[in-house]
Amino acid sequence: MYLLQLGYAVFTAAALGMRKAEDAEHLLRAAQDGRVVITKDKDYLVLQAAWHVWPPAWQVSPPPDHAGILLLYPHWSSRQAAQEVHRALHAGWPLPNRLYRWEEHGAGRGRWERY
Repeated sequence: MYLLQLGYAVFTAAALGMRKAEDAEHLLRAAQDGRVVITKDKDYLVLQAAWHVWPPAWQVSPPPDHAGILLLYPHWSSRQAAQEVHRALHAGWPLPNRLYRWEEHGAGRGRWERY
């Protein structure tokens, strides 16, 4: 795992005993543990929206926090994904309660977009 080589603590769903868990359970566990979710699963766009919409509707104050979500480009190799995650984590962006998605802009070019 390339992120381990870069010095990150990495927890896979399998290592956490959550291989069959739903995406919402993964996000909840990561929030409880203060960990960033790194995924290629676009379903996290919906979870991110729900994270912000539901607490005010349910009058939950303060709303819960999560450490952030990075939605990877699906065609990256593991090495390239690790390098881009490393760059994103060191870019100084605010991560808590935010989702960043890699958007391809043609000819192998792209950038992280905040959602």
